[in-house]
Amino acid sequence: MSFQLLIGDGAAILGGGSARIPAGEREAFADAHALLARAAAEAASVADRAEAATARGLEEGAREASARAEAEVAARVAELAASLAIEATARRAEIATAALAGAEAIIGALPREEAGVRLALQAVARLPDDERIAILCSSAVAPRLQAALAGREGVTVEARDGFSDLQLELATGAGRIVASLDVQIAALAERWGVSA
Repeated sequence: MSFQLLIGDGAAILGGGSARIPAGEREAFADAHALLARAAAEAASVADRAEAATARGLEEGAREASARAEAEVAARVAELAASLAIEATARRAEIATAALAGAEAIIGALPREEAGVRLALQAVARLPDDERIAILCSSAVAPRLQAALAGREGVTVEARDGFSDLQLELATGAGRIVASLDVQIAALAERWGVSA
């Protein structure tokens, strides 16, 4: 006997040439029916496994894509931070260079002897009026400084060979004060990381 198999959406029909199945062919028909049932069960199992594998693949793919995206974002943030740090360092160096140039321009606008006199007067102004002060300075600054401090009691000015016009040393009862604009400008340049 021959059988016909019709398969549709989730259903299958197994039929023969007549509505009756002879007794001798029942076993073959039962075997065909059992085979069809096993095929349907296997198809359902394959579909379930395929669906589970697809879900796992989507989940794993999403995790990998997320990890790659996070790594890419982290790399871009690190690059941005590095470029901002470089830019900030460059800006600080530009500001320091400009500030140092401004300080040098202000000091350089005065004759060096005048700058030395002003440095000494600023140092003396910070000390008590009754303080006895001995000021050591360059021979070019000494006469101008003596004239500027003529009215102040207890202050002596002495010229020293080897002192620059921007170098002073003040001796008081409390100790010695060394004031040098050249040294201060060099210290600022070193602290700011620029050349004086």
